[in-house]
Amino acid sequence: ALLLAALGVSRPRVLEDYALSAQVTNFERLVGERGAWRFLQELPPQVRAPLFAADPAYLEAMFTGIETRHGSVERYLAHRLDVDDAALAQLRDLYLTD
Repeated sequence: ALLLAALGVSRPRVLEDYALSAQVTNFERLVGERGAWRFLQELPPQVRAPLFAADPAYLEAMFTGIETRHGSVERYLAHRLDVDDAALAQLRDLYLTD
């Protein structure tokens, strides 16, 4: 979501893309696999469910928090993640087409 926002993708499109995650990713399958996700097996399904939900409201809350604290996503990227204008321009050159 932050990458899409940095690329200038509209907020509604970012939220739509995020919501698609629930349709294309089988998070419950990850719980059954070994590795970093394994600890989730110990959680009851009703506790796991919100962790795996791709609810656009979660993402909207993240953007609201960033904008409240930093003024904009771009300022957050610059001040907290050290992504300067040159890096943003490079990302846009790499990922955007005419």
